[in-house]
Amino acid sequence: MSVRSRQLVCVMIVALAPAVSVAQQRAVPAPAAEPVVAPLQAQPAAPRASGQGELFSADARRGYYEQSKLSTSRALLYSALPGMGHYYAEDYFMGTIWMAAFGFGALFLGYGLATDQSVERWIGLGLVGGAYAGALLTAPGSVEGYNRDLRVQYGLERQGVRLRLGWSWAF
Repeated sequence: MSVRSRQLVCVMIVALAPAVSVAQQRAVPAPAAEPVVAPLQAQPAAPRASGQGELFSADARRGYYEQSKLSTSRALLYSALPGMGHYYAEDYFMGTIWMAAFGFGALFLGYGLATDQSVERWIGLGLVGGAYAGALLTAPGSVEGYNRDLRVQYGLERQGVRLRLGWSWAF
């Protein structure tokens, strides 16, 4: 911006500023209308059938659960990239494990292909294949765990002591 155009902008600002303030002073606000307030009247409460119209009834909680639960098939679809099915089920630890295994496997595989070394290729193939298999086999269990926690949160299932030994498999 040249010096001349900056001076022109400054002159316009100085010239228009008093006109704007005068226009603001001339504007007279309209008188506020007084709100009409109806007197409070006691109305008899409408009789309700038990369980109907209650916000936290068992039927309402079941509906909330049905809307919020996750799909096992969607987790398997997301597992096309190992770990994403676990992220969908909010199992971030396992998702990170499978994604890291896939990433390291891809690095080993790429290095083995680039340098023509068979050991690195086999290590890479093993890690990539293991990451795919592991993610596909464990993602449904993560979804079931998420849905179980959701049922406990909504009070549809009691939280009990669960002993989990090893992997949880769900098909």
